[in-house]
Amino acid sequence: MKPDTTQLSDYLQYLPEVLWSRERDPTFFLGRMLRVFEKILTGIPDENQIIQTLPSGQKRVIEPLEQTINNLPNLFNPWLTPSIFLEWLASWVALEFGEEWSEFQKRKLTSEIMRVYQQRGTKRSLYTYLGIYASSKARPRIAIDDGEAIVAGRLLSNDLVQLHGVAYSQVFSSAGDKQDPILGVLLHPVAIAVDRQNNYIVVDQGIERRDNVPQELKKVAIWRLSSAGEIEYTTDPVNPLPKPVYRGNDIHKPTAIVVDDQGKYIVLDAGRSDGEPAIYYFEPDKARPSTVIRFPGLKPIYPVDMALDKDGRLIILDRGVYPQGARPTSNGFPMLWIVTGGEIVAPPYDLRNYVVEPTALTIDAEGRYIVADARDQFGQEPARLVRIEGTAEDVRSTSLLDGLDQNPLVFPTGLVYESPNSLLVCDSGLRWGFREMEEGGITGERSNRSMAEPAAIYRIGLSETPPTIHKITPEQKLATPTKMVMDRQGRLVITDQGKPIQGDPEINWRERPHEFGVMVHFSQKRSTSPSEREKLRREITKVIQQHKPGHSLWHLESE
Repeated sequence: MKPDTTQLSDYLQYLPEVLWSRERDPTFFLGRMLRVFEKILTGIPDENQIIQTLPSGQKRVIEPLEQTINNLPNLFNPWLTPSIFLEWLASWVALEFGEEWSEFQKRKLTSEIMRVYQQRGTKRSLYTYLGIYASSKARPRIAIDDGEAIVAGRLLSNDLVQLHGVAYSQVFSSAGDKQDPILGVLLHPVAIAVDRQNNYIVVDQGIERRDNVPQELKKVAIWRLSSAGEIEYTTDPVNPLPKPVYRGNDIHKPTAIVVDDQGKYIVLDAGRSDGEPAIYYFEPDKARPSTVIRFPGLKPIYPVDMALDKDGRLIILDRGVYPQGARPTSNGFPMLWIVTGGEIVAPPYDLRNYVVEPTALTIDAEGRYIVADARDQFGQEPARLVRIEGTAEDVRSTSLLDGLDQNPLVFPTGLVYESPNSLLVCDSGLRWGFREMEEGGITGERSNRSMAEPAAIYRIGLSETPPTIHKITPEQKLATPTKMVMDRQGRLVITDQGKPIQGDPEINWRERPHEFGVMVHFSQKRSTSPSEREKLRREITKVIQQHKPGHSLWHLESE
């Protein structure tokens, strides 16, 4: 049989013919042997794949050597390396996997771990680490509250918003005794407005429902901040302290604030637990309200938001049932109340056939009211936006989000009218759930939350049918946002109350410096067993202990 000269190495052309002529080498052994070196050094195509039979009887395809060499860089890519190499690759960056980590979690953290190491001890690093649990089967909502009370961000050219902290919660002590807190700043901000000078006017709820908290920390306060987060201080040379516009016991449950054309601050108060809503007017330089409007007889039950229309009228959005956290009943229903000249204009807009759980309000350029509806808090239907127009006697409504394939809205807390074709929505992502109602108040255990998703800001595009919705905050920054406005420089500004008011009243990490909270919320949407939830809590605790700032203390609050 004549040797197949097509199987000879091209390297023969570099050797003298005397070494490989037919007379010297009838079988062309040298030419065939050199193919091995040519294959390794410069590569030649294999004629066929090699199929290896393993001891188990399984077949394994051995790829051509050239292809194997070409694929070597993929071994060092966490997203492309074979799964059997993941632990080996993770060992290069001193990373150990958790027992229950999915392959996606392993690849994600391996790919990001070097950036995480560079930011170790920061909020961003913790979010990256904890993000692997947000991608698990249970996918709990994980939020870090480090006291970032006011955040802001400008809309970028790529239609995203990069949020940054403007002001943090603080507790100030007297000069003589550092353990005696006398003033809390932005402990739980619930509403915000912008004045003509682009100052941020913020209402702070203070700390609720605890007997062992100093009275000064429980008082509602109004703060005026510059757009850079600066707060005015007293002129006391010995012990200068932040100076609020107002701090006192008149207001009990503030839910909204606006600034009118005369520069007055108007605060909406839902009142005490038995429902005593009121409207307070403040002069910017006065420490007491100049006017108080109360509502005898026909009145809002639990007002949740307020807006000022172009005619200077106050538009009040009423939840229709008190207290917050109670299931809506037939005794009350959502309303829109119009207040002008210090009096309610009767009749109000009856919204019972249009919304279930109203949470936020804005007014468009044509004077129409846009209401955010979080719907049934026990259900898993997404929130919606409803436009209300017409008169109180002839209410007309339009659902703005009909036709959306995927609607991520859960519990909107802030609306900003951007243009006739665009709305901005701040969504807390957290439905509060309910406790069983008994005579005399709310008692019993809270039911599992039906939905719990990360807080975010979304843009609604109304120029298309169906409308579009896009998340415009690329990074997780918000914990429990309450209200959102756009300032006079076009920045979005959000108040973040941090710890939810429905949480454990005995724990409030915003009272003390160098403490932060990690809030973990599970939902019925992704049902998990008690043992699975407990295991996730332990793993989250381990991560935080390893990667938190060394000087800080922290608390875990989980539902």
